[in-house]
Amino acid sequence: MAAENDTPLSSSNTPDDTVFVASGKDVSMNIEEGATSALEFPDGGLQAWLVVGGSFIAHFVVYGMVYGFGIYNSYYIGLGIGSAFEVAMIGLMYGTGASLIYFPAVSLPSQYFEKKRGLATGIAVAGTGCGGLVFSVLTEKLISSVGLGWTLRITAILCFALMMLITPVMKTRLPRSVHTDFAFLKAPVFYYLLFACFLANWVMFVPLDFLPVCASQVVNLPLSDQSTIMAVYNACNILGRVVMVGSVFWWLGVNSYGSLLGFGALNGFFDGERKFDGSLVEPNKHYLPKSLGAFWGLFPVVVASVFGADSSLATMLATLYTLLALGNFGSAPMSGFIEEKYGMNAMIIYTGVFSVLAAVFGTAARFTLAREWMKRV
Repeated sequence: MAAENDTPLSSSNTPDDTVFVASGKDVSMNIEEGATSALEFPDGGLQAWLVVGGSFIAHFVVYGMVYGFGIYNSYYIGLGIGSAFEVAMIGLMYGTGASLIYFPAVSLPSQYFEKKRGLATGIAVAGTGCGGLVFSVLTEKLISSVGLGWTLRITAILCFALMMLITPVMKTRLPRSVHTDFAFLKAPVFYYLLFACFLANWVMFVPLDFLPVCASQVVNLPLSDQSTIMAVYNACNILGRVVMVGSVFWWLGVNSYGSLLGFGALNGFFDGERKFDGSLVEPNKHYLPKSLGAFWGLFPVVVASVFGADSSLATMLATLYTLLALGNFGSAPMSGFIEEKYGMNAMIIYTGVFSVLAAVFGTAARFTLAREWMKRV
């Protein structure tokens, strides 16, 4: 039950209830019945599903380019095109624009859904896998037919058209806060989630960046087969985001977050025992995208369930993702150094170690909400 209160953000655990004071409001969470809120959610309707569709397209554009960047990366390395500074500027410019699209897109569906929040968010973030599936194949075909310059121009025109299409439907349902409230920074569970995602971010883009490069350098696969690898990877990512986010969160609630982190960690160590051969990178193309896709699809759902889906949700997500950017910056250089100095298996084991640490913090976040092992949080 939400009530106006100026009490600082805090938490207290009893056998039946966990109370958070977030964004200037007391949000009581009954562990048996799930979070309750004074906010009323339509849980459907034309505008709600239009927002989900718009968020899907936004994820399609933003992460389609990110998940397909391995094709560009392999092309740049193979032909030695451009300086390191010019290649780095792509990430800087694209990252700035993409972040302005992403944060509203990932937070808006939670304002319209409560009971169906997992399903709605799963559908929205499935645009990530669909975008990666399309862009990884499209990029390879365009580079082969029209060259790098026109590939970038065509991609830019496509992204601009899609963004113009969804702009009218992406509407916030809640009134804007007069003042930005950072009271959630006082909650211990916020920091457990932060460290879980920070550590996961260190290894999130390892397969995206290095699968095509390693396929080219180790087994000499042509560019067309490299795009096939990424297409299969992203197809599995779609499955993880829709099926696992929609069903696993409905079944396990917040418990699902630590479970998926643990699954990703086991997959990382399991892959470390495999030898890299020409079979389309069998371990990584199936299991890892399902766990990572579900993990990142669940992230905004878990944050909204714990802290509430009011107008401060975008601020919370933006704060978390801004801090997580440090992991994105450090991931590629660290992975490249380990792979070059110690080999592919060492890099995969490093991925597993960081995933285990992320799972530990994710589990700690769950037990901050309730100490009982078998309770659905």
